[in-house]
Amino acid sequence: MNAQFSMILLAVIMIGFSIYSGLKVMSIYRRKSASAEWPVVPGTVLARDVSSVRNTNGRGHSYRAEVTYRYATPGGPFEKKLFVGSKGVRAQADKLLESMGDSIQVRYNPQNPSEHISDQEKVMPAQVAAAVGALLLAVVLLVLALL
Repeated sequence: MNAQFSMILLAVIMIGFSIYSGLKVMSIYRRKSASAEWPVVPGTVLARDVSSVRNTNGRGHSYRAEVTYRYATPGGPFEKKLFVGSKGVRAQADKLLESMGDSIQVRYNPQNPSEHISDQEKVMPAQVAAAVGALLLAVVLLVLALL
């Protein structure tokens, strides 16, 4: 396999990742704007968890704060795990979880009750940076491959 083919293949993978990340970000924005008129129900917090994620440089860990909650609608009860944020120190992730109460507000789509959004869901800057960074890297790889 020559270097040109490898760079093009990597660029295609990066474009795919960029599209995937961009669609996730757009989904949150779309649900946020569409949910303005949706009914609001309380969601019961079932669990709070902090998971450890090894840093990309191989040194140390970051900690992901996640909350599992359930909400009831005429379409039945639904359960979801929500990524609340990532912190460098476990104590910060624990503090982030402690700031959440025992319930959260959930807006659900009356035509499709499994489609919902909570007030805690937001676009993380790292998601946007990943999408844009992957796209820029793909463009650089394509330019280098085609020179």
